[in-house]
Amino acid sequence: HTFIWGDGPRTTEVFTTMLSGYDAGIFLIDPPRPDRCDPASFEPALAAIEAAQHATGKPAFPVASLPENFDEARAIALIERGIVPLMGLETALEALKAAQTPAGHPAWRPWSPVPETGRSLMDEGASKAMLAGAGIAVPKGVRATDIAGLDATGLTPPFALKALGFVHKTEAGAVRLNLRDPRTEPPVPGAQGYLLEEMVQGGVAEVLIGVRRDPVYGATLTLGLGGVTAELLADTVTLIAPVTAEEIAAALKRLRLWPLLDGWRGRPRADTEAAVQVALSLQEMMERDGSLAEIEINPLILMETGAVAVDAAIWRNA
Repeated sequence: HTFIWGDGPRTTEVFTTMLSGYDAGIFLIDPPRPDRCDPASFEPALAAIEAAQHATGKPAFPVASLPENFDEARAIALIERGIVPLMGLETALEALKAAQTPAGHPAWRPWSPVPETGRSLMDEGASKAMLAGAGIAVPKGVRATDIAGLDATGLTPPFALKALGFVHKTEAGAVRLNLRDPRTEPPVPGAQGYLLEEMVQGGVAEVLIGVRRDPVYGATLTLGLGGVTAELLADTVTLIAPVTAEEIAAALKRLRLWPLLDGWRGRPRADTEAAVQVALSLQEMMERDGSLAEIEINPLILMETGAVAVDAAIWRNA
């Protein structure tokens, strides 16, 4: 932000924008001693840190690179304004490490990081079978190597027909919806089999839930707006595993999507507790099976009661 140094409003805009995307922010700043230099040029930056914290509700920590670079009077003044100055980089990092430990869970530790290796994608049918084994609801369906082999006996239309072997099925034209007689459909080039499912009716909202190994953090849990526009709208929150049901519920409320889940303008309220339970189940699957690299459900359709994993992908470590 050097090019706008001294410009309070623009510095505030930059700091606020940056801080809004994170749970906390550290700002390296070293005001000079007031008995040696005029520190007035640093005041707009300190005021911008304070304004960013108030605007976002996220803690903003001014950090002096050396402990002595914040004199006592300045530190007290910041504390009185609700800002916590951190004295020296090493102390600041230790403080932040302590702050990330959930309240009431002093023994919390992230999972051990796993080095990145090659990954293999399970097809959707196998992925859903694994989810069903973990107690997660999936649509009733059948699979076959070709369309002619699909037997819809016992299934209730309308159907969703999915070609297997594609990560992004929509772009590949590998999803066909609202079908009555799927065996009249033409084959999908490159398909490695087919999955025929009953379409889920009565959904209130679509969410994305994913858990993945991380070479730095151990594992992360992502919650967000689901469906084909999930990547475009990027309405997500990511947490470091392991997380509790309370933390997942709180994270859902941070989504821009939340009003739609909570009965916006008379809409039915989605069963967000079901979403929480699905997230916990994915976390448990990942913790129990070290060969799993990533699990993603998109979308998880939330009903007024219950939730169904309509699309899913699981990657295993090679």
